[in-house]
Amino acid sequence: MVTRDRQPYAVFFASCYDHGAGARESWIDVVFGTWGGGSEYTDHVTFGCRFGPVAESDRPAATAVDAASVAPDNALFGEKLSRDAALRHDRLADFWEMVDFITESDPLVHRHHYGHAPAHDPK
Repeated sequence: MVTRDRQPYAVFFASCYDHGAGARESWIDVVFGTWGGGSEYTDHVTFGCRFGPVAESDRPAATAVDAASVAPDNALFGEKLSRDAALRHDRLADFWEMVDFITESDPLVHRHHYGHAPAHDPK
């Protein structure tokens, strides 16, 4: 759960894979919607991306993909956006902001790709 202004903002799921020879990737799904208060998740929407190596770059990058494709259909995910639908969605900027936050701040994801803890991590 990610909070903004001390209020629940989004939930994310990140799966990290190491394919050897420096080929590390993470598949990240971010769910936006109303949280708490008996929410039935009717306004939830899920975006997905692959974060990892890309051609002609020495740094990992994010690419939109079909959201939560390996997750079971569940009300929590709400509408699982296809790549095309995500790229046209009015919350796309919020999604990319969350991906930046996750890759820069989440200790597991950051360490997986950069080999060290985020600068703010007390460990």
